[in-house]
Amino acid sequence: MTPAIAVRVMDGIERLYRKNPYPRDYANPSFDTPDYDEGLGLTGLHKVRQKVSLEPRATILPPDLFRQYAKSSFWYNTAGSRCNVLMVRP
Repeated sequence: MTPAIAVRVMDGIERLYRKNPYPRDYANPSFDTPDYDEGLGLTGLHKVRQKVSLEPRATILPPDLFRQYAKSSFWYNTAGSRCNVLMVRP
C-alpha cells in the first residue's frame, strides 16, 4: 500500500466514524500489544511492522470455510459503499 493510499484509507475511516483526523507517521508506523495477543494465544496478532507492505501468509481459517468465502462478492461489490479504496480488485 502506498503512503498516498494509506492516507486516503485512514481519512475515509475517520470520516466514516466522524472522528477528527490526527497526525500519523506513515513512514514509521508502530503498534504492538504483546500481553493481550499472548493472552489470546495469538502472539504478534496486532503487531505493526515498520514497513507497511503485503506479506502473504497462510490462513488460520479451516479450509472449507476459507473456500466458501474466498470468492465472496462482499469483497468485490462496492455499490453503495464510500469505502471503495479498500476493495479487492480481481
